[in-house]
Amino acid sequence: MGVAVEAELRLSGNGAADVYPLLWKWLQREPPLQGRVRWSSGVPGDTSLGAPDWITVALGAGGAGTVLAASLGKWLGRDTRPGLKLKITRHGPRQGDAEEIEVEVGRLNEDNRRFIADLLRPGDQTDGEEGVDPGGR
Repeated sequence: MGVAVEAELRLSGNGAADVYPLLWKWLQREPPLQGRVRWSSGVPGDTSLGAPDWITVALGAGGAGTVLAASLGKWLGRDTRPGLKLKITRHGPRQGDAEEIEVEVGRLNEDNRRFIADLLRPGDQTDGEEGVDPGGR
């Protein structure tokens, strides 16, 4: 049985509240992510302003982390709004097990792309075991 591994996506800066629905729709277009993406709020039931506090994506088995990394890489390169940032946090199977990166939208470089892929890849694992990359990276 797999354990809960999630990615938390938080936007900040220029027009963040307006961009959440765009990011939501973008992620919903990825078949492997459908049913895994949800609006989240720090205040239960609070839907004021119509925007979430963050978007949560359930990872786990099935390659969802890899799909999310590729999808975010494309999305981050499309929007060129100055001052808009995306913070990606991967919460692992154990409490306190979290890693994160914050990138400016439109300014994604190859190092950030690789870090996002590595950050989200553990979400493809189950039972809290760290996988061995067959490519030897």
